[in-house]
Amino acid sequence: MTIDDADLARDDLLPDDPGQGCVPWEDPAEFDDEQLEVLPPYPLDVLPGQTRGIVEAFAASVTASPELAALPCLAVVAASLGPNWVCGTPSYARSAVLWFGAVAPPGCGKSPAARPALAPLMAEDTRLHDERDLAQDEAKSKTKGRRRYLVVTDTTPEALTSALADSEGHGLLAFSDELAQLLGGMAGYSGGRGRAGRAGWLSAWSGEPVRVLRQTSEPLEVDRPHLCVYGGIQPDVLSRVGLGEGDGLMARWLWAVVEPIQGGLGKPIPADVADWWQRIVGAALALEHGDRIPYEDEATVVLDRYVRKSRARAVELGAAGLRLLAGARAKAPEQAVRLTALLHGLDVIENGGPSQPPVPADTVERAIRLTEWHLAHGAVVARLVERRPADRARAVEADDLLAQALRRALRPGESRRASAGQWAKQLGLPGSLESLGHAFKRLAADSRSGLRVLRLPRAQSRGWRVTRSG
Repeated sequence: MTIDDADLARDDLLPDDPGQGCVPWEDPAEFDDEQLEVLPPYPLDVLPGQTRGIVEAFAASVTASPELAALPCLAVVAASLGPNWVCGTPSYARSAVLWFGAVAPPGCGKSPAARPALAPLMAEDTRLHDERDLAQDEAKSKTKGRRRYLVVTDTTPEALTSALADSEGHGLLAFSDELAQLLGGMAGYSGGRGRAGRAGWLSAWSGEPVRVLRQTSEPLEVDRPHLCVYGGIQPDVLSRVGLGEGDGLMARWLWAVVEPIQGGLGKPIPADVADWWQRIVGAALALEHGDRIPYEDEATVVLDRYVRKSRARAVELGAAGLRLLAGARAKAPEQAVRLTALLHGLDVIENGGPSQPPVPADTVERAIRLTEWHLAHGAVVARLVERRPADRARAVEADDLLAQALRRALRPGESRRASAGQWAKQLGLPGSLESLGHAFKRLAADSRSGLRVLRLPRAQSRGWRVTRSG
């Protein structure tokens, strides 16, 4: 069977319009609400059945968006599969080294949604730690021995390389509750030598050997690093953590832009769901490894078309001056191959059967759909990364203008609700106001404005309720 470009476009594997899925802009200002609303919902149907149910249960437990549960779950499995679970063609085979970043304001449930996903890996890491300490006590040694690490939560580049070296042949997950610290540490580590630390991270994503020379101890060497990352970051700091540099760091991430969901305490996680998840993670850690797992012929055709179309689109975006989008598009096939290895591992775990069956075309197609979802969200992140200081100054001016107009329009104690566009007409705001929706969001977090601003859920027309203090 032959699949041509029209087939790919018709099946939503890759938009036929070169601009679709990547949002163009005139200047790096913020997106407004209308642009954010076109972002696609998380494609839960790309996940196999049990994993999909687990993600939904974890998200419901804290009333969070499904991607806030899906991303840490996928990161945990990707790290657990390790460097020996390799899928692909003879010239394009990869393990599931994946970096996921959730861009969300405070209160979205990033950390609570990640806790149940991380629990099995944290428990196994604790067991390895206790085994090492017990062996040390039995040997009556005062020197702590080396041990395999499964997850680290706060580390310097050198300490991370040490953990990778101790875990050679296995995967490692770096979980950062606040990615700004991790990203900032890449550039600020070791008194100006941060470029070396940053280069080590870039090499780790590429699967290249990592070498760290140390003056006071033996060099650190990792021949086959398998480092997966998950963390959250607030939108306002994206432009200040070095993602806009020309070394391809931003393109290595799979981004998700998340908006808060208004809800209550959530639902308890059923015991059988937690048990399923523990079994999946345990199976990923113990999955039988061997040689490269090949693609079926049809899967190779699908990947080949995607590679060629992505490369052509990257050239178009680069020619248009969209540097960050071009970099992300150029790495899209790489991300799709890695996601294919991850999804294939989950399929094998859930379905049983042969431990290393060939990868079918359906798995590659699902991975491409997931890659495209992340690229659409990454386009919004690119806008936020490239905001100039002047853009932030205009945002402050916009906030002041909106707050003054609302105080004039509302009597003390009065409450009114409308969409962002309706508010603009009612208040007579000038067209130069860059992003009314984002100005509302900032006012909602500002308790000093004398206004109570509440975002209404989508079921109530997705507007804004504003109450002036009495």
